[in-house]
Amino acid sequence: MKKFLLSCLAAASISGAAHAATYSVDVTATPFRVPGMAGLQTRAVVLSPSGPQNFNGATYSFDLTNAGDSASMNIYGLVHYDGPLDPDDLIPRPSTATFDFGGTIGSLTILGTSFGVAGAPASALATFISGIISIAPGLGIQITLADTVFGTDGTSFVQGRAGIGFVKATFELVAVPVPAAFPLSLTALGLMGFVAQRRKSRKTAA
Repeated sequence: MKKFLLSCLAAASISGAAHAATYSVDVTATPFRVPGMAGLQTRAVVLSPSGPQNFNGATYSFDLTNAGDSASMNIYGLVHYDGPLDPDDLIPRPSTATFDFGGTIGSLTILGTSFGVAGAPASALATFISGIISIAPGLGIQITLADTVFGTDGTSFVQGRAGIGFVKATFELVAVPVPAAFPLSLTALGLMGFVAQRRKSRKTAA
């Protein structure tokens, strides 16, 4: 019982210590691309102007040590191949990205939307909701994707790479509140150990 309690306490203390590590994550993108359906048709493309145009996934690595440390990088680009901006292009459609850390960490999908923006010049915008993936008790990586403008060269609404927008991801090591049940379970285990010890002492005395 004592050894078990010590191991639980050690796990609970991880969040307060440095957690130096190099993280490797596979990133895939799923923009809205359903020809003939209302909404801005988008495509994820590789960052380099050479080679295959479609982004079929890539692996990125970064180092994080202490809570508050962060790393940022462009991970893929967004373009569109519609003609002039139409009213139905203003309808928000899903544009998501999945981050797979593999092993015991798993994967996290960041939800977002993309849509046309009327204006001078007209453009397209992708917005995302940040998320946190747990990497250890009391510790997680928060993934934030910055809002991305694409489909414009700054003066007009354009198709293809002339209007590319880079999707930038920020990975931050953050403290994650331990579920309330965990401290309570430690307290319960402590009480159980105390009661067991007292019973043992009474039997020995008798």
